[in-house]
Amino acid sequence: MLLSTLGIRNRLFLLGILPSLLIIAAVIVANVLQSKAVLLALSREMVLDRARVIATEIDRGTLEAVTAAKVMALAAQNGLLGRRLDSLRLTRDVLEEFPRFIGAYYGYEPDADGLDVAAMTALGITPTMPTMPTMPIMPTMGPPADGPQTTAQSAVVQLPKPSADPAANESLGSLPLQALGVNGRFIPYMFRDRAADGGIRLTPLVLMDGLYYEG
Repeated sequence: MLLSTLGIRNRLFLLGILPSLLIIAAVIVANVLQSKAVLLALSREMVLDRARVIATEIDRGTLEAVTAAKVMALAAQNGLLGRRLDSLRLTRDVLEEFPRFIGAYYGYEPDADGLDVAAMTALGITPTMPTMPTMPIMPTMGPPADGPQTTAQSAVVQLPKPSADPAANESLGSLPLQALGVNGRFIPYMFRDRAADGGIRLTPLVLMDGLYYEG
């Protein structure tokens, strides 16, 4: 009865146009929701891909740093210890070969190669070296043997100095003073500096990120 009272235009709008508009609106809403879900998934995938790329770059950089450190350590273990000028060249070569490295360094323990005094003397500087450390020797077990006492029965004994390549002394006079710490300790730290000649500066290794190589 209600439809019979409506005109043709109203019937056409109610039965034809309005349902079509509702269907179109529903389709638009569904498309918007679906597009939003697709965009969110795509964004999430892009973020994950970027994170994977960054992680790969970090792993690659870490591997390069570890490999370079191992090579420098192996070089020192296999003949480079005591050859300070050659070690300094290797430090610079490593820094030049790996552009992503900020710095490269060697950090010898005090008189690790037995050349601390010789290095300072070669540069015309009189070092003030600390006394050599001593090591307590435990007494032997059981009754003492006949004859003169052995070093094992002495109270203390001085540690021997590490052996070094005699030829290394010839190049100590050419070693930059900036490669040495207190009393000739070999602690060269090369790092990138745009203001320096060649973009690399040399300084003694001191308080680098809390390391104990303070010279």
